[in-house]
Formats: sequence, structure tokens, C-alpha cells
Amino acid sequence: MSDHVPLWLGKPAPRYTSYPPATQFAAVTPARTPSHLAELAGSATPISLYLHIPFCRSLCLFCGCHQVITQRADRMAAYQVALHQEIKLVREKLGKRVVVSHLHFGGGSPSSLTPTQFTALMEALGEAFAFTANCEKAIELDPRTTAPELVEVLARTGINRASLGVQDFNPKVQETIHRVQPIELVRGVMENLRGAGITALSLDLMYGLPHQTEASLAETAQQALTLDPERISLFSYAHVPGFKTYQKALEDAGLPNDADKLKQERVMRQALVAAGYAEIGIDHFAKPTDSLAIAMQNGTLGRNFQGYTDDVASMLLGLGASSISDVPGCFVQNEPDLEIYQQRVAQGELPLKRVCFRSADDHRRGRIISDLMCKFTAELGDVSDLGDALARLVPYERAGLVRRSGSQLTVDRAYPMAVRAVAACFDRYYDAAKIASKVA
Repeated sequence: MSDHVPLWLGKPAPRYTSYPPATQFAAVTPARTPSHLAELAGSATPISLYLHIPFCRSLCLFCGCHQVITQRADRMAAYQVALHQEIKLVREKLGKRVVVSHLHFGGGSPSSLTPTQFTALMEALGEAFAFTANCEKAIELDPRTTAPELVEVLARTGINRASLGVQDFNPKVQETIHRVQPIELVRGVMENLRGAGITALSLDLMYGLPHQTEASLAETAQQALTLDPERISLFSYAHVPGFKTYQKALEDAGLPNDADKLKQERVMRQALVAAGYAEIGIDHFAKPTDSLAIAMQNGTLGRNFQGYTDDVASMLLGLGASSISDVPGCFVQNEPDLEIYQQRVAQGELPLKRVCFRSADDHRRGRIISDLMCKFTAELGDVSDLGDALARLVPYERAGLVRRSGSQLTVDRAYPMAVRAVAACFDRYYDAAKIASKVA
């Protein structure tokens, strides 16, 4: 390990949930207007659908998401009106009920919706889109705001997978990051979900936060295992105070350095693997019988804006403020500002903000990066036009971290957290300074 650490430890790199990464998105203009809805309408296979619910009742200091902190019911209701308007507007422009095989509610906290609001939203989606019989309908939940009444509605409207944000079970860590939720609260929500028939449950954990130690994280891992989730996501805290200024408050509490974060990650990884969970990519874990583990085994594991996925749809439609659509021709992001988003939709206008058109070279490099992130190996093909990438790979090859056999590149699986740095070798837009100051 010591031979490899200087090469990649602490090197900023995008999460590569897209390529080109979000740092390359530019403003939509009359001369740069995407035709993503035409691509979606012409899809011969089912698509994926993502809805962004930006609201949270309180601010978590580790958060890097597009979120709106409020407890005002009128503000949430106004957003629901706009979201329904956008659904109708998109349906009209699509010209038909496009078939959907995967639905995902993200945030923010989708559990900020009332049961009535969620029911109405699912009814609107059912009128605008045609869902496959085996459609996965997933939602991200804040255990602190997931009431039994909401759980009943989730089950009744077809939600069949839920991810619960936990981060850490240590009380001191929870107090510092402003997310206090005892394990019994989380356990109660999971019991309610399972009792309602929603048994595909995931937990999100995080390392690199103030007051975390290898010992405390080992304990958090063991506590998480007692909840018996089907999946666990293990994320590294991304400290970007230039982008999220409130994160500066965590600096006073003390943040671990990169070497200590690596030790923390390894402790948790070892605990999860020892418990029988399969390693999925660089930061996900799943029971061997889970569809994500099966996708990894059969080579169909993918990666999108929600992370690792077994969703095989080739196109994604995003709805709601800041959401991103993904079609072969481009990425398109909606207006992130809540008020501007609502104003534009009310005027009958698609609330598009940023776009990134993809070239043939982008697609090729994106495939290589995705394969490295998902499989730790990639077929490079003709490398005559990859000179820049090959040059950046040389130090990793010399250290034995990666090896090339003909046009096949493989990363040593013993160092999963190095994959993003290796993938960055193929990123022709790579700018470490820009990545370090902004979530990408």
C-alpha cells in the first residue's frame, strides 16, 4: 500500500457519475438548446425517471446536495404545483406515455412530502408515463421524517426500494453534523417499511467526519449490520466549503487527513465484507442475492447520478429543480434555483439551465471510465488517440497499481479507492483545482 499512496491518496477527482463531469456543463442558450425530449420520445426501450424533492426540515452540515431548508408547508406546496406542471409539460412535448422501468425519488428528503402530496405525485406520474410491471420504484428517506402514515402510502403506491440516510450512529458525531437519529429510530422505520412490504432496504454510511475514529466506525458498521440491510453505501465525506459554505463549521470540530480517512474506509470495508456483503464498485456493498450483486457478477453493473445501479435503461429523464437528464446526445440540468424553476414552469417553459453535449470521444472515454469504476477493468481499443491518458497512466503502471495487457487495462482490486484517480487519467477535461472547489 505504501508504494501506491503517494500516487492517488488525496488526489481530487470527480465521482464520475457522469462523463463529461458536471464541471463541463454550460448554460443553455438559443444556440445551445438540447433535443433530449426528442431522444427520450424515440427510445425503443424503457427509460429511467428521476424526481428531485429538494426540501429538508433541517440542515446537515456534511451535505453536498441541492437542498432547500424549510419547514414552511406553503413553500413545499408551491413546489408540488410546479412539479405537477412540469410533468404535464414534459408529457405534452414527449407526445406519448413513454415507458419507464426505473423510478427514483431523491433529494433533499423526499420524506418531507405529506402522504397526500406523495399520492398525488404518483397519480400524476401514472397518467404521464407507462410503468413496466416490474418497475423498480425507489426512494431516499430521512428516518427522522418518515412517519408510519407515509410508509403506508409508499407501499400502497408501489414503492419497492428505500434508502435511509444514516451516516453514523455515534451520538457525538451526530450532534456535530446536526443529524441526531438514534439507532432505535432507524430500526423502527425499517421495521415499518418491512411490515408494509418494502423489504429492499439500503443504508447510507459516511466516513471522514469530525470525531470519527477507526474504532467508532467499526462500531457503527456493526450496528448497521444488526439492521440487516440488503445494501450499504459507504461514502467519503466531500469537504467543499467553497461550494457549500456551511461546511466550514466542521473544520472547527477537526477533520481527519486523507491517510486517516483511508484507514477509516478500510476498517468499515473489512467489517462489511466479513459479514458476507459483496463489494460493488468502490463504495457499495450488497448481499450476494441482491440484484446489485447479481449485476456485478454478470457484467451489467452500471453507474449514474444515483451511484451504482442495476438499471439497464440507456436514458434518464430528470424532473424537478436541479435534476439532470441523460440521453446519448447530451446531459441536461434543470434550473436549481427553486423560485426561478417555479416561475419558468408556471410560464409553460421547460426549466432548463445547463447542458453538456457529448462527442464521440466523450462517449468512448466515458465508457472506459464507467468500466473502470464498475469493473476495475476496461477495453481501450485503438490507443493511438489516447496518448494523453497513457502518459498519465505511466506512474500507476510502474507502481503496479494498474497493468495493461494489449488493449486491456486492469486496476488492482486491492486498492478500490484508487480507481477514481486512475479513471481521471482518461478525463480530457480534468482540472484538479476546479474539482477540489466544487462538487462534480
